Amino acid sequence: MPSIKKIINASRDSDADLLKLARALDTKVDQIVFKQYLDTSKDYSILNMGTPEIGGTHWVCVSNKDKLYFDPLGLPKPRVVPQKYKQYGIRVQDHRFGHCGDYVVFFLYCLQHRKLGEFNQMFNSATHSPQRTRCPGAWQSSDALGQAIGANGKPLVP
Repeated sequence: MPSIKKIINASRDSDADLLKLARALDTKVDQIVFKQYLDTSKDYSILNMGTPEIGGTHWVCVSNKDKLYFDPLGLPKPRVVPQKYKQYGIRVQDHRFGHCGDYVVFFLYCLQHRKLGEFNQMFNSATHSPQRTRCPGAWQSSDALGQAIGANGKPLVP
């Protein structure tokens, strides 16, 4: 299981950075777009909640394959996400800090590699309050992340 601490500490915020991280983690991302351009025929989408006019604001993700929506802040689904999609109801990000793009790529990694149980354990632990950032130093790293993340914390591009 990749170390969320290393992923979050690297802080990626551009679509190119998120794609590099996804590739390094062997995670499929079919599109990274502003929310109004969501294509529900794509399996896995990362959406920016901003608009082309105001720019990027916050990253969320949608698995059209699983009919699932995830927002690291735990905010409600935007109208562009079909009503029948379930919201993955776990808040992992403090609103005072960034890193939302890293969280959504990590969520997609866990979803695609059947590790949502481990994702839940990381973020539902009684020792981690929803009011603070969820990347404590106590989380263990894994060989998969060690191979995917370079010494400077940036992903190694395969």
